[in-house]
This record gives sequence, C-alpha cells and structure tokens, in this order.
Amino acid sequence: MRRKSNDIIQQTISFFAERTGTQISSEDAREMVGNIAGFFELLGQWDQGTTEIGDEAPAASEADRRLNGARATSSTRTGQCRK
Repeated sequence: MRRKSNDIIQQTISFFAERTGTQISSEDAREMVGNIAGFFELLGQWDQGTTEIGDEAPAASEADRRLNGARATSSTRTGQCRK
C-alpha cells in the first residue's frame, strides 16, 4: 500500500508541475490526494443517503487512513446542508 501511495504522490507532483509550472512538496501533494479522495467518498455517501446533518465527517479521515496506512481521527463536523 505504501508503494502505491508514494506513486500517487509522485504522479500528483508531476501533474501539478506540468500544468502550472510550479513545484509542490510531497506534503502538499498528499493533502491534495486526501482532499480529492475525501470529496469522492463524501459524494458516494450522499448518493447512498448515509450522511446526515451533524454527523462526524468521516470522508477526510478515511482517505488519510488509506493514504497513510495509519489510523487518523477527524475533529471536523459537516456543514449544514439542505435537501
């Protein structure tokens, strides 16, 4: 899993550099990947109707666990949304 994470980080760094001409750090790339993974996980939860107003926001912490292979916790709360 660690190898795949490193590959994704390096691909993100290369992609960003090619598109913007700016070099980013590994930590910036890791955060970008985590944010995108969390975004799509949240979309999936919304699609399944499993996210309710006021629930703990699991998307980012789950993405971090997959990316880092470590247990992470989230202290953020989801914003209020209207259906």
